Amino acid sequence: MKIDSHRAKGILFTSLSALLYGTLPVFAGFAYAAGSNAETFNFYKSVWALPVLAVLLIAGKRSLRLPWRLALWAATAGVLGKGITSLLLYSSYNYVSSGVATTLHFMYPLFAAVLGRVFFHTRLPAYKWITLLIATGAVALFIDRDGGGQGAVGVLCAVASGAVYAGYILLVDKSGVSAVDPLVFAFYLAVSGAAFSFLYGICTGTLRFFPSVQAQLYTAAAAVGTSVFGAAFFQQGIRLLGGATAAFFSLLEPAGSCVLGALFLSEKIGGRTAAGILLILAAVAAMIWMDFRRAQDDAGAG
Repeated sequence: MKIDSHRAKGILFTSLSALLYGTLPVFAGFAYAAGSNAETFNFYKSVWALPVLAVLLIAGKRSLRLPWRLALWAATAGVLGKGITSLLLYSSYNYVSSGVATTLHFMYPLFAAVLGRVFFHTRLPAYKWITLLIATGAVALFIDRDGGGQGAVGVLCAVASGAVYAGYILLVDKSGVSAVDPLVFAFYLAVSGAAFSFLYGICTGTLRFFPSVQAQLYTAAAAVGTSVFGAAFFQQGIRLLGGATAAFFSLLEPAGSCVLGALFLSEKIGGRTAAGILLILAAVAAMIWMDFRRAQDDAGAG
């Protein structure tokens, strides 16, 4: 079966991004244990990305200049994707396990598909809706039914983060910023994300300016993996696949997040969680197979 090179690259970029973002709960958990908190982690994750991105941009002789409309959209994307979304998601880690929080956050592919259909009349084949609904339904298997009130707060924060992130995806897909140089885009995301996190932390009194060295090291590692490379890879995935499809392939992240949480944070993977992971992986595999079959049929018809 012949694979379209653009689509294959899009799947590769999106999958790499998902795996990198899957490390976030681990780094956040370690940073929290070392004295950080959600607001501080979110702020410094963007701050630590800036010098790394600056070096890469200078080495590649790339200009940060963008038309003002694209610059505005890129900055807005940073507030949504690196500011509000991250703050909600990291806050949820205080109430539910990282695997549960990340998986609930990953209702965003369904939100993105629905919002795209409502506001932009984006049509998806029936098999995409079926696999998307199956994968989204699998998140119910991750919810701790004995979590109580705090568990409910964590679930609400995680689901809200997914809804906001769906808006971020549609903004990147429809505004034209998906065509911006990936590292330039990542720089704009980091700057606007850091600015939002700083203002929020100052206004709420939750920002800790001098967390421990250990917490900073964990945050810096998360910054390089996600704010630098993860953001750039995902932007390219959106460019090559479109927002709704790229969001779907990102469902690989919660499976990886649960496994990493079990390995490094001693979080248990029970039978329900394992079943949810398998359902998500099966839905992703089915989507890939059906996409390639459809592409083959279209090529044969042409």
